[in-house]
Amino acid sequence: MDRDALMKFVGTGMIVLPVILAIGTASLDAVAMSLFALLILQLAVLVIRPDDPIGDKMRADAEKDDPPPPR
Repeated sequence: MDRDALMKFVGTGMIVLPVILAIGTASLDAVAMSLFALLILQLAVLVIRPDDPIGDKMRADAEKDDPPPPR
């Protein structure tokens, strides 16, 4: 599963789960605890494979300037 799909899944959970908990339990504590857990999950997804557009461009330029040796 790629990171974009996982971020959409977690983002949807951050909207739906607190609403369900707020309506079902009428407890702001439950909503706050679920939001904290989902925030930690979302940060973990970002740490797993962070975007590196500058590094990707530098690697592509390095490969273009210095091609790998032939086999």
